[in-house]
Amino acid sequence: MGKKSVSEGVRWQIVGLSRVNNLKLKTIAQMVGVSEKCVRTTIKNFRETGSAKERARSGRPEVTSDREKSFISRTFLRDPKLSLRKGTTFCRTSLARGISYSTTRRVLKKKGLTANLATKKQFLSNMDKRNRLKWCKERRHWSIDKWRSVIFTDESNFEVLNRKAKFWFWRKKNPSTRFKLIRPRTQGGGGSIGIWGCINASWAGMASIYDGRLNSERYQNILSDNLQPTLDLFELRDDYIFQQDNAPCHTSRLIKAYFAQESINVMPWPARSPDLNPIENLWVWIDKKLQENPI
Repeated sequence: MGKKSVSEGVRWQIVGLSRVNNLKLKTIAQMVGVSEKCVRTTIKNFRETGSAKERARSGRPEVTSDREKSFISRTFLRDPKLSLRKGTTFCRTSLARGISYSTTRRVLKKKGLTANLATKKQFLSNMDKRNRLKWCKERRHWSIDKWRSVIFTDESNFEVLNRKAKFWFWRKKNPSTRFKLIRPRTQGGGGSIGIWGCINASWAGMASIYDGRLNSERYQNILSDNLQPTLDLFELRDDYIFQQDNAPCHTSRLIKAYFAQESINVMPWPARSPDLNPIENLWVWIDKKLQENPI
């Protein structure tokens, strides 16, 4: 019948159209939406058997039972990080029979399991998870006006070659062009700059560009030069909330003394929680814009 099976209703349509005078096989195929070979095979089977049912296909029968298929799928569901090689070896030993890698892959595909690339995320200990959950619960009932008083800050490093944004390209399956589409990377990044920035619920605030590593003295100078203009831009009063992560230059004695001197209300921040800071979306947007203008 072909690579794809055709429903019995379509096969009866083919049989009915074949009895119409002067209809060619190609015409019937176009009317039904199948191949000409499918029409020819269906008519031949009807003349030989008197039925439009599809004949049994030839091929080697499956040797894996339903119980064994369920065991294979349950093995990978219990341990999603199991590799195909180790999982097949485990099933082969447990079932005491020869199971190939292709059989395992085929069974998993029929059971709806597909291999996916794991996303890289920050490692979180159980204590980190509890602190993050506690931080969110303490602020889940904050009003919109309360969140408008928060200034989210962060620094990001932008390199010339080692881009943060993903790089997509279109090409034909031609091995001669693959080297032209390689994204170059260097150990030093080809040169880089750092940007300190801040945002709130309304818009972006002041920013400062620096090179090299950020230490406590430089961080204090950035805050002295940009924090007050940002407050004027955001039209915030003295009861604003200042957010920063727990980088060493943010939690040094010099910066703590500066916050106390300036009476700055610093928001407590859970460790290893960059995903809670909405300014991360701004860095991705900036990196995409920089990608449009090659340096």
